Amino acid sequence: MVLGSRFRNYAIYNHVKGSAYKTTKYSWYTIGGWTNRPVWLDGRAYKSATKTNWYRIRFSKQTTAKKYWVYKKALTFPKTTYSKLETSATIGSTSETVYNHVYNSAYLAKKLTTTDALKNQKVTVNEKATHVQNGITTTWYRFSAGDVTGWAKASAFSKVG
Repeated sequence: MVLGSRFRNYAIYNHVKGSAYKTTKYSWYTIGGWTNRPVWLDGRAYKSATKTNWYRIRFSKQTTAKKYWVYKKALTFPKTTYSKLETSATIGSTSETVYNHVYNSAYLAKKLTTTDALKNQKVTVNEKATHVQNGITTTWYRFSAGDVTGWAKASAFSKVG
């Protein structure tokens, strides 16, 4: 993810604003914020009172880097478009990661498993996502196979439909 073009319109905090914790507001200039600066997300919070999403970010891929909370509109997310799709598919012979959400979407995707144990098996597909990031479009499918329900890139399947 990257900081959006209007990130300065939103504050950056040590905790989600309005949470039960003592919240400190930081200056973007102090922490070095600029448009399109890469950020790593490792937490998501939903404020039910305002129906808003907040993300915990850091400015380094190092998990020990200082973490901050920002409102969703301070970030620019790749565009992900979802559509229903009821069909069957066959998992291919390559090893692919299966996530609980489309990777790098506004939801924080967590690795569930890989397709290793599902190779050449027929599965049920119930949703399709088109994900556009840095001008590159990828297709993802949400599938179910036994006790596994998750998202995998189209390249994980040898046949869909």
